[in-house]
Amino acid sequence: MEYVYGVVEAAGNDCVLGTLQNVERQYEFDKGVSRKKDFPADAFYRMSDEYPDNLVLGDVLDNTNDLLVVSQRFLDLLSEEDFKNNEVLPVKIMNHKDRFEEKQYFILNQLEHQDLIDRDQSELEVNDIDPEKIVTIYDLVLDESKIDNSVSILRMTGFSQVLVLRRDLADRIEKSGIKGIEVNEFDDWDVI
Repeated sequence: MEYVYGVVEAAGNDCVLGTLQNVERQYEFDKGVSRKKDFPADAFYRMSDEYPDNLVLGDVLDNTNDLLVVSQRFLDLLSEEDFKNNEVLPVKIMNHKDRFEEKQYFILNQLEHQDLIDRDQSELEVNDIDPEKIVTIYDLVLDESKIDNSVSILRMTGFSQVLVLRRDLADRIEKSGIKGIEVNEFDDWDVI
């Protein structure tokens, strides 16, 4: 398969972010809606109080919104084609002392989520209120014919908390030493 999945995880003393602040309609991120036109200049994340000793600002930051929050170094790794169906939104990081960090960060928002999950073959649990939204996937089967191979970074319709990465980009991420994202094969799917 040409795609793998990425899980954003803080390691060691990497900071963990709380929820995104000063941004209305955050549910639109889960649906792949563009926020570029109305994204506020004062948007920020605060480092989570649950991890007071985690101060290291890596290249990909774990956060409670499951958004892809990345450094300039991560963006510099991407080619022009990697930005297809993705938009870059600047966001500030507030540390535990309520000061904004100087290092620049961005939300890389995946647009037009792709309906890749074979719901008949996969073992999953859906939301009781909204059955289109998947709560847990125990055994994942993808319909590879539905993947737009021109997209390097994408999200799955109904299960947006997992990043899907084209293999060539995943290889570049691993070779570059980018920290904060673990790349996995779909054949090794673990319950998420």
